[in-house]
Amino acid sequence: MLDWKDLPDSAEKRNAYYGSPEWAEKRIPVIKRSKGICENCKAAYAKIVHHIHYRNLYNEPPEDLLHLCMKCNKLAHPEHY
Repeated sequence: MLDWKDLPDSAEKRNAYYGSPEWAEKRIPVIKRSKGICENCKAAYAKIVHHIHYRNLYNEPPEDLLHLCMKCNKLAHPEHY
């Protein structure tokens, strides 16, 4: 089985990355920082770790990521819903 790092940059690679142990590790400090509350609206429970930008995709520091509730994530990515 190919590792996500061996795939060409594509939706397949991004999806494989989001299922990887590396992505799971990167999410931990973001989730701890938010204490489970959406970092945008500050009112709802956060469920999704969101990229502020993709400049450091696959090598994101925690400050490139936000923990968002479903509503705020939908506002950030209306094309996905």
